[in-house]
Amino acid sequence: MAIYLEALSSLSGTTASTPAVRKAFPAARYLHWAFTAAITLAAVLFAVGYFQRVAKPAAAIRLSINSPTGGSFGTRPVRMALSPDGHTLVFEQGGRLWKRELKESTASPLAGTEGEYPFPFWSPDSRFVGFFAERKLKVIDMQSGSIRVVCDAPAGRGGTWSS
Repeated sequence: MAIYLEALSSLSGTTASTPAVRKAFPAARYLHWAFTAAITLAAVLFAVGYFQRVAKPAAAIRLSINSPTGGSFGTRPVRMALSPDGHTLVFEQGGRLWKRELKESTASPLAGTEGEYPFPFWSPDSRFVGFFAERKLKVIDMQSGSIRVVCDAPAGRGGTWSS
């Protein structure tokens, strides 16, 4: 060890008895371990935070939807939309929109939503439903039932509403 320190001191221009040379090696070793510990801690905290945010799968819901008008849905595809909160289904039957809470067994009509192909879609907060009627894009407030026209839509065939 003394030969190594003498060689190191001759290269750096100091003597082997200089305290700076003797203390440099332990500090570098501790700095390496501190850096390694900090990186490891950051990786563990990231992993814990990531896996806590992973969504748990929702329970499966099985239900049947009977035609609210007493007939059948016919051969045409049923246009429907499930609310983002997973509680309410809106679907088209008989040229108008119907609302069904999944905890209920019957659907109720949404007044003012008459149209040949309404193509319903939900707002991200599950408060509004967009649809097409009378060649316009309209929005219904699901709490109050009020409807407002958003714009003309001569060939409206579906939409999406993002945050």
